[in-house]
Amino acid sequence: DFSFANDCREYFIKGSRSFDRELWNGEYFGDSCSLSQLNGQWYADLLGLGAIAEKHKVQKALSNILKRNTRHSLFGMVNSTLPDGSLDLSHNHSKNIWIGMNYAFISLCLLRGFSLTDLLKEAYKVWDNVANIQKSAWNQPDMVDAETGQFLFGDFYYRNMAIWAIPMAYAKRNKKTAAILKSLRSV
Repeated sequence: DFSFANDCREYFIKGSRSFDRELWNGEYFGDSCSLSQLNGQWYADLLGLGAIAEKHKVQKALSNILKRNTRHSLFGMVNSTLPDGSLDLSHNHSKNIWIGMNYAFISLCLLRGFSLTDLLKEAYKVWDNVANIQKSAWNQPDMVDAETGQFLFGDFYYRNMAIWAIPMAYAKRNKKTAAILKSLRSV
């Protein structure tokens, strides 16, 4: 349906321009530095759909998230920080850790060429708390307290399946594996 495809393309272009114009602040997208600000780009990258924002802006936003959101907890990246780099205390969701969002963000960074070693250290913080400190690898909640590592809510939360996006991103990044994946698409 070429008409529908053209409509979708128009909506994408309009949305992409609006995303950039309304949200880009020179450092990241939005009023606060949210861990999930580029979830749409994560989905697009996993599906091979291309960019939703300019590459240099995406890279700069990812770098800022890594710089700002990793330093507030030993148990993972907090969901949001304020423009001055301090923890966003405006809501329980903003000041704590969303496990699935950590895994999704790490996957996006891998897809975008960031250091595997540094990213796996961040993933390990989350996993270590879940599996070794809380001793609950099979019941990962949606949200974890950034100060204590205690589970807050969302037992058996589905978003945490995003952990599988990390090896998927690594596979896409590895040239040999990427060639195998490409050949499988043509089957």
